[in-house]
Amino acid sequence: MRFAWPLTGRSEEMLAIEAAIASPDVFGIVVSGAAGVGKSRIVREALNAAVSNDCEVRWVVATSSAKSLPLGAFASWAESAFTDSLQLVRGVIDSLTAAPPGTRVVVGVDDAHLLDDLSAFVLHQIVQREAAKVVVTIRDGQPVPAAVRDLWKGGHFERLDLQPLAMEETTMLLSSALRGPVDPDAVHRMWKLTRGNVLYLRNIVEQEIGDGRLANNKGYWRWTGDPVVPPGLAELIDARMGALPDTRVSGHRRRPPERVRARGPGGRQPRCGGDVATALRGLSESSARSGQCRGFGSRRPRRWAPRRGAGLVEPDR
Repeated sequence: MRFAWPLTGRSEEMLAIEAAIASPDVFGIVVSGAAGVGKSRIVREALNAAVSNDCEVRWVVATSSAKSLPLGAFASWAESAFTDSLQLVRGVIDSLTAAPPGTRVVVGVDDAHLLDDLSAFVLHQIVQREAAKVVVTIRDGQPVPAAVRDLWKGGHFERLDLQPLAMEETTMLLSSALRGPVDPDAVHRMWKLTRGNVLYLRNIVEQEIGDGRLANNKGYWRWTGDPVVPPGLAELIDARMGALPDTRVSGHRRRPPERVRARGPGGRQPRCGGDVATALRGLSESSARSGQCRGFGSRRPRRWAPRRGAGLVEPDR
């Protein structure tokens, strides 16, 4: 079962991105955060707002498969008639930044840490020429190639560290998505399990509703039974568990706050076993080591202001 999940608890972050796009003093903004925290969503919303303000917007999604190809991320803008790399780069830049006179161009790149070097060079040239504003997302815990870091190395870039939702914001999101009040105990359990990660929250809620454990009873949503992690989320846990040996967090083995069953593809048990709550918590905490997640131990969310000219710190390896 699918629901509409409105952008919730991100008004300050939206304003920060919109301000970076509008400001004549900066070249763009880097939005960093854990997988599933909502980087792509908030950037797309900001770019939609830019379109409504008469900007020309280009949206690019970098992928692992395209990283092995020169200009792989910008293949749609590359002219096949050119074989020389310099001509290809010029053609891509011209295509990306083409706009009527006086129109601001904004280039958004999702998962910029997956850009190949030549694609990163294209963005670097756009920044150097001030031909467009650049908005990129970077996933915490992933190595950022030097060619991509060069984008903001010289300063004139804002940085926004996107944090998970606080419990109050999780409550608002659940009530909006489910179109009705949610049992506070259910919200608390959901937040403890997902720690405000919107991707985890959405997957688990839709799974629980589909299986009938999260149900609307006379206009009030209640959650009973043990949650099941859906196949897509189980695959994400499997893919990222390598960074969490034995599901240990900060050197200590933790027991999940409640029993969680995992349902892998074809009904198989995923590699992370039954300790999925610890795995989910570990994924969130391992990605948040560079910044404090909002609302942990407090009902007041903590917001990090964007920092101009700050380079992204490489994760410990």
